[in-house]
Amino acid sequence: MINTDDMQAVVSELFPNPQTIKNEPMQRAYINRSYYMIYHQLLAMMEQNYPNLDMSDNGDFGNTGSHNRVFLALKELMQNNDKNMQMLAYKFRDFLSKRHKADYKLDDDFSDTEYQQVLQYVEQIPLLIKKITDS
Repeated sequence: MINTDDMQAVVSELFPNPQTIKNEPMQRAYINRSYYMIYHQLLAMMEQNYPNLDMSDNGDFGNTGSHNRVFLALKELMQNNDKNMQMLAYKFRDFLSKRHKADYKLDDDFSDTEYQQVLQYVEQIPLLIKKITDS
């Protein structure tokens, strides 16, 4: 069994300097691996800090796909006007959209601006998780 720290170590080993990647296929591979690292960090955060949320197919957010359920859970949690939770929800949603483009829309160019945004999400989302769970 592995945990999110293991996933982060693999991403760091595979992509030691993601800021220097200029090759689009490698950028797409980095986006995929880093997205799943973040996705599992969010699942762990919810499991540990919000155990009342039922993330199953038959749970609180329906059978809308596990990744969309994470966004819907974050959206519900941000109803208490927590600015960090709001930022987390929208950054995750955009990251998911960019991961879909990177994985499935191979005929679409992935711009440098989009890749730079992903690099920011990989730094910012774990910090937001920490702020939320530490408060």
